[in-house]
Amino acid sequence: MKKTLFVFLLGSFMAVQAFAQAPSAKYMEQSIDGYIHLYFDQQYYLVDQNCVYKKFTRVIKYDKEKGGFNSFFTDYYNNNQPALSGKYIEEKKEGEFKGFYETGKPKFTISFKNNLPNGDWKFFYPSGNLWLNLAYINKQLFIKDFYDEKGRQKIKDGKGKLVLTEPALDFNEFGYTGVTFEGRVKEGKPEGIWSTYLSYPKGSPEYIGIEKFNDGKFEGSNYSFPQNFSHKNSLIRFYPAFLAENAEGLVFKGCTIDDNQGYNVYLQNFLNSSIIFEKSDVLPTAPFIVKIKIDENGKLTDIATPDSLNTSLSNVLKQVLTNVPYWIPSYINGKTIPDDLNITLNIYQNDEEKSYFSYPIINRQEGR
Repeated sequence: MKKTLFVFLLGSFMAVQAFAQAPSAKYMEQSIDGYIHLYFDQQYYLVDQNCVYKKFTRVIKYDKEKGGFNSFFTDYYNNNQPALSGKYIEEKKEGEFKGFYETGKPKFTISFKNNLPNGDWKFFYPSGNLWLNLAYINKQLFIKDFYDEKGRQKIKDGKGKLVLTEPALDFNEFGYTGVTFEGRVKEGKPEGIWSTYLSYPKGSPEYIGIEKFNDGKFEGSNYSFPQNFSHKNSLIRFYPAFLAENAEGLVFKGCTIDDNQGYNVYLQNFLNSSIIFEKSDVLPTAPFIVKIKIDENGKLTDIATPDSLNTSLSNVLKQVLTNVPYWIPSYINGKTIPDDLNITLNIYQNDEEKSYFSYPIINRQEGR
């Protein structure tokens, strides 16, 4: 096996677990008239109905025969305030979808036709003031109007400058909480050079490169950090992410800080980018547990692999896990503590006979 030293930040090998494989009542409940209740976190991954990270409850009909949503639906916040309403027809989004802030004020109004974006899309600030006014015409996006938080119009009739920050909801070792894009809009389409920055809770944004557009078409980028930001595909989405689309995959997470913060995915990607298996490697055929100790700051202090593990793999795993830059500390009553972590790892082989680590399970002995 080969070990490499770069960190893979984008992309996910998260195991998609279908609804049919997770019949437990903790992710769903039967309601009346064929409706069910589904429980989601802030990114619309299924979670236990009693999980502290539960954000939404969806009331909808689920077509067991066809395996998809098929009805009007409403999502509710934990305070029972409507968060989103819309309609699926035979698994496809159709018509107007309305989103709301927890205060009840409108968040967005968007529409679909045969599951594709269609017509006018409008986004609003928490104050209720218009933020973005977009239009989809013949499957092409046009940016019509944009206002900053102070109500100043920055794009009018498809001409001006757009500044938009995409929140970074999953864990990253660098501590940035968003990616900000800014550039010029001409005739409703991105034009010329667009600059990209990483946003931090404290301190100045960090410039990481540019993207170039010609008549709305992406031509390339020169991203320099993180290393694997693609130069062939645009990172820019010209409106806030519609995270509710994640609900259609019915992927579920455990109720842990690691699952909620996306650390399991980060660790999985770190392992898969650091260890490349050869066909001749002797690999375990069943899941195995690696035990580590971390201090109150999330620093690894000890690591142990099972005796049954191949010596070569054991040595490589210890070296790679020692190089993980940061572990999320364990918490009790809001304070960080030293803790023992049991990490269940499993190596699977894809259709091309290449071996990868699947989604790791992290169990904390004392904290959360």
